[in-house]
Amino acid sequence: RRSSDLMPTTTSTASRGATSDGYAQTGNLSTTVGTLYAEVDLNGVTPVGNVYILNLGDGASDAGFPYFTSDRLIKVFDGTTVFTSALALSATGKNKIAVSWSGTHIAIAVNGALYTSNSFDGSLPASGTNFGVGGRISGVNVLQGYIGIVRIYNTALSDAECIRMTT
Repeated sequence: RRSSDLMPTTTSTASRGATSDGYAQTGNLSTTVGTLYAEVDLNGVTPVGNVYILNLGDGASDAGFPYFTSDRLIKVFDGTTVFTSALALSATGKNKIAVSWSGTHIAIAVNGALYTSNSFDGSLPASGTNFGVGGRISGVNVLQGYIGIVRIYNTALSDAECIRMTT
């Protein structure tokens, strides 16, 4: 991306960092119901530690959703439980990821495959007021690949819709 690329938001201005982007969470992302979508290319890099694709945080304590480690399995943390899907990202090429949550249900779709759980505690942690793309708000745990498209929905898309959008 270029620093001049448009970053549309509903209620805030967006700030663009050298390696990750962030903007205000309030009014843009519900922690109790919603769907996140991202297209990611790992560019063949094996990650070290937690790599945040999207997150909420204040720079000191961030909550990643989704994130992954060296196993490339997509994980989501709801403040109580880490949901580890059996869905691994491809090391090269475009990966399509959707995370949808509402009530006790969470769905993670990766490249057309689905992982679901009914153990979701009902809310993603809102540890801060910023929403980050490509790394933690503090600038660590940065994705060493590419993020092409990010979509935020303030409704929970169905499992079928998550599969369709990631196929």
